[in-house]
Amino acid sequence: MGYVGKHKSPVDTDGFLHTGDFARIDAGGNVFLSGRMTDVIYSAQGLLSPVDIENSLFEHRAVEDCAIVGEGVKGQAQPVAYVVCVPALRTPELLGDLETWLYERTGVSIACRGVSTIPKSPAGKVLRHLLKKE
Repeated sequence: MGYVGKHKSPVDTDGFLHTGDFARIDAGGNVFLSGRMTDVIYSAQGLLSPVDIENSLFEHRAVEDCAIVGEGVKGQAQPVAYVVCVPALRTPELLGDLETWLYERTGVSIACRGVSTIPKSPAGKVLRHLLKKE
């Protein structure tokens, strides 16, 4: 029937259910969910999914944990990677190397900042709002 506290149906006249999820559909009709619309970064390069960038970053052997947020005004936000590095692989050059590595994979300039932990809810959801510096 709808969402609690909302009087409008979440299904539009074309039959689409508006869940707030960010998704793409490939040529075969497969649907891929890649985060929430509230997490999408509205950058000069267009809409960026933090989850897609995080998945790329997790492929690097020096990355233990990470979270991507957009900092700045909507439409011009800069994607920033907050990275927990594997202690044994941490070097002074690592964050710069990660920025280059990410650019080669995503084509997007992403600033990397080192942190000791990524804030998460008890359920394990990244608390992006605690990382943002706007």
